[in-house]
Amino acid sequence: MKTTSWGRAGAVVAVALACWLVPLLWSLQRQRGGRAPAAPTPGDVPMALRGTQVRPLILYVEAWPTRAALDLREIQGLTTESESSLAPAKVADNLFSALGRLGITPEIHRLDRLPPQVDLAAHRLVVVVYPVRHGRPAAEVAAFFDQRIERLVARQNGVVDLVVRDVAVAETSEVASGAQHTVAEWSRYYKINYGAGPQLNPRLSLHRERQLLSELAAGIRREVEP
Repeated sequence: MKTTSWGRAGAVVAVALACWLVPLLWSLQRQRGGRAPAAPTPGDVPMALRGTQVRPLILYVEAWPTRAALDLREIQGLTTESESSLAPAKVADNLFSALGRLGITPEIHRLDRLPPQVDLAAHRLVVVVYPVRHGRPAAEVAAFFDQRIERLVARQNGVVDLVVRDVAVAETSEVASGAQHTVAEWSRYYKINYGAGPQLNPRLSLHRERQLLSELAAGIRREVEP
C-alpha cells in the first residue's frame, strides 16, 4: 500500500512539473526566436503583383477584326480566311501555353462569359486579347471596363491594385495603336495600371507572332514573381 501511494504521489508531482515547465520552455523559445511576423496587409505590399499567389487572368473576345474593305464572303461565313492563328481565342491559347512554359498557370475566359464570381482583385493582372472593330477595341472590352472594372473601383473606394495588359489584333499596326490608345484612356479614367501589349496583324509571320507572345509572357512573369 505504501509503495502504491508513493508511486501515485510521484506521478502527480511529475504531471504538475510538466504542466509548469512546458509553458515556461515554450515562452523562452518564443523569446529566443522572436515573434512570428504578422500576415501582411494589402497596404504593406509595395508592388501590385508581389507574392506567389498571383494568378494572371486572360480574357479574350470571340470576334474578328474589321478590315478596311468589306469582305462579304467573310462576314457571311463562306470563307475560312479568318480561321488563322490571329483568331483571338487562338492568340489567348498561345499566350496561355507560353506562360505555362514559364511555370505560370493563368485562368482564361471568354470575355462575354466571364463568371460573376471571378474576383479581378484576386488576380491583380489581367490580359485582354481583343480584335479591333471599326477602329476601336471590340465592344466587349468597353463593357468590361464600364461594368466589371467600374464596380471594382467603387468597391475599393477608388484605390485599385490592378494591372491591365492587352493584345490588339487588327489589320494594321496603325489601327491597333489607335485602339490601344483608347484602352489607355479608359485605364487613366479608372486610375489603373495599363501597359500596351503586342499588336498582331496578318502581315506578321507565325514565328513573329509567337515571339511577341513569348515576350509578353516573360514580362508577365517578371510582374507576378515575388
